[in-house]
Amino acid sequence: MDIKTFCLEQYKRYPLLEVQDLVKALYQAEFGCGHFITNSKEGLERLRVEKETCRMPVSGNIPPLIEPLRDMFCRVHLQSLPSCGLSVSILFRLFEFSADKETGDMQNFVSQLNVLEGLITSGEIPLPVNEAKTFLAEYRNAGCPMLRHSEAYRNAYNPAYRVVRTEYVKLMDYFLQSIDC
Repeated sequence: MDIKTFCLEQYKRYPLLEVQDLVKALYQAEFGCGHFITNSKEGLERLRVEKETCRMPVSGNIPPLIEPLRDMFCRVHLQSLPSCGLSVSILFRLFEFSADKETGDMQNFVSQLNVLEGLITSGEIPLPVNEAKTFLAEYRNAGCPMLRHSEAYRNAYNPAYRVVRTEYVKLMDYFLQSIDC
């Protein structure tokens, strides 16, 4: 999926997002989860707690189990796990495998930010232009670090997911074949 289409689809899916949420989606699509797992036991326990405490989005719409992040990565939404029967342990292992491989290209990512800025400047993504340009300039100057979702996004959508490599989602499909999702 090309960058323009991806950004427009993100805006359509999450109309209350801010520029940093689009940057986060692009970052995840390029670099995956953005960090390595240092302690598997603690990571699994954090995931269990997050799954048990995650809330539905304000809209009440349950997100899809799998949300593609372009071609290499997907978000696996925790709110959808109960309806599919995928265990937290399996999801964690797939997340852990995904985090274990270094990926992404900073030069490519910066060019994606330029596409995003163009979409906002042209009005195709109707976010405040000056605010977006300032945010993107400061973000580039900071070295393009991993971001959190904006407060507006968190309040509206209650994001709770793990980023998993698309190739591992195929393994999820295998595990779920015997379960009706």
